[in-house]
Amino acid sequence: MVVGHGCAPVGDCTLRITFWDAPSSADETAAWGLVQKGLAAKKISPREKLYLNAVAALFKDAGAGPKAARDEGYRDAMAAAYASFPDDETKLFYGLAILGTVKDGTKGFERQTQAATLFEEVYARSPDHPGVLHYLIQATAHQRYQQFLTLWKNADPDRPEVTTAKEFLAKEPAAAE
Repeated sequence: MVVGHGCAPVGDCTLRITFWDAPSSADETAAWGLVQKGLAAKKISPREKLYLNAVAALFKDAGAGPKAARDEGYRDAMAAAYASFPDDETKLFYGLAILGTVKDGTKGFERQTQAATLFEEVYARSPDHPGVLHYLIQATAHQRYQQFLTLWKNADPDRPEVTTAKEFLAKEPAAAE
């Protein structure tokens, strides 16, 4: 289900793709078409090419192949983008890509901890970043309650992600410990 749009990092910002829920096959077909259009753009920076290659791993051939394998390909491509461009935004996208490889039933929290470490680095420099606290909450929700209790208690109570944290904690028995 498409619930909004964002600008793909290409040229005049006409490529828009955002998926909240699992995309339909029509969405994946459209996404693959947009990725191909972006990769064929006459003016494309090395950074843009790395981002588009990452998205291509998710939607190549209109999303053909197992989703878990595509998620791993996206994570690996975002790792390459982050290795070349270690700025905060690429760091966040890489962290989200890591989280995307965690499936129901995954044992341990190694990948969540890896993503959380990236998010914490961004949070330390930019606590007002519009997404970082939300991402950190998602990465740490099940194993690090006390840490993110402290984070949201120190954050602006009017921020939407703080409200999300409070609502989440109200449902979690471990939060009361």
